[in-house]
Amino acid sequence: MELRGIFQGDDPVLKPIFQAEITTEPTYGAMNVVSKYDATGNLVKQRARYTAGGDKVAKLDPWETSSPTVQSDSVNLLLQQVQMTGRNLATIDVKTAYFNCRLNREVIIIIDKLMVDLTLIMFPEFKMYVRRDGTMLAIAIKALYGLPECGKLWRDLISDILVSNTNLVPSETDPCLFYSDNMTIAMHVDDFLVSSTTATQFEQLTHMLENKLTGITIDTGSTLSFLGMSIKHDKIRRVLTCNQTAYVTKILGERSTTGTAKTPCTD
Repeated sequence: MELRGIFQGDDPVLKPIFQAEITTEPTYGAMNVVSKYDATGNLVKQRARYTAGGDKVAKLDPWETSSPTVQSDSVNLLLQQVQMTGRNLATIDVKTAYFNCRLNREVIIIIDKLMVDLTLIMFPEFKMYVRRDGTMLAIAIKALYGLPECGKLWRDLISDILVSNTNLVPSETDPCLFYSDNMTIAMHVDDFLVSSTTATQFEQLTHMLENKLTGITIDTGSTLSFLGMSIKHDKIRRVLTCNQTAYVTKILGERSTTGTAKTPCTD
């Protein structure tokens, strides 16, 4: 459960504190349900995610929050590389990516009464932190979803891990594309598309990441999902096909679009 994960251990995401310990204005926290779908539109999972009210914390300079994502051209180039060279293709997902990052400023979260009641079931020792109105204060030790700097903290962390522990280097034209002679990684926040010349090289990468990060999920199947694309890879025949059928269907459904049209449009 999300609440157990953010409070447990010697190095938690949130740590309860007393009112007298805070020196900054607290912000609110909320539990949200996040649905994840694969590229064919099928529901993969639903999970609870506790988020912070980033609109209520002290503002930061743009350079402290700005974080790029991989360019679509880079993804296309990686896929062309796989098709032409017969490389292996896989995806990596870091489920709780931000929880691997430490905050560098004080952020205090107000845990509402309902969440406090649920938390006390798992952590009865927190009862001494409950305030008269039934809420509880907690300091964010690690990057909590919703805070404006989380994307950059994660981007800086994962870039440092890749550069320091592999021979990968970032592209000069796309800082979210990392490459070496035998591997290429396109990175969109916590989703990675990876091409490698051998399975051993990919295994070495995933082993290193699992030692450095928590929540790693790996998919080496013949049909992969990445950024709303369904990617089918026939390595033996060197055939690679991509489609966004589910994404297109979703957009049409949201706008109640029906019927057909001739393409290309010439009239």
